[in-house]
Amino acid sequence: MEQGPKPGQVSLPAFAVIWHAEIKKDLSRIPPSVVNSIVRAADYRLSLAPEIIGNPLKGTANRLWKIRFSGYRIVYTINVSRKEVWILSVQKRDIVYRDQHVQALLKVAVALHEKFGAAP
Repeated sequence: MEQGPKPGQVSLPAFAVIWHAEIKKDLSRIPPSVVNSIVRAADYRLSLAPEIIGNPLKGTANRLWKIRFSGYRIVYTINVSRKEVWILSVQKRDIVYRDQHVQALLKVAVALHEKFGAAP
């Protein structure tokens, strides 16, 4: 008889991690050795429990979330019903928190959620 995970355990993977196409621009500005570390860490950590690992980005009504990796911020949105995490941006702190950047990412997040039929 197969048993589920024990209390406190996370089954692997809980979420699929999807990198938005625009991320290529962000990653091209980061040293390759750091990019490899960011991709591996984000894929692993966010596939487990994106709402526990990250924090909501203030002023986005929990539509955007962030995690810190070294000097960079990884911004993502979560589609709980589809068990997907969409990574939207990888930038230095000073860029991530700019109003124009946040507003652009919000538009992308809302469009993704509308396209796939789930509220953020």
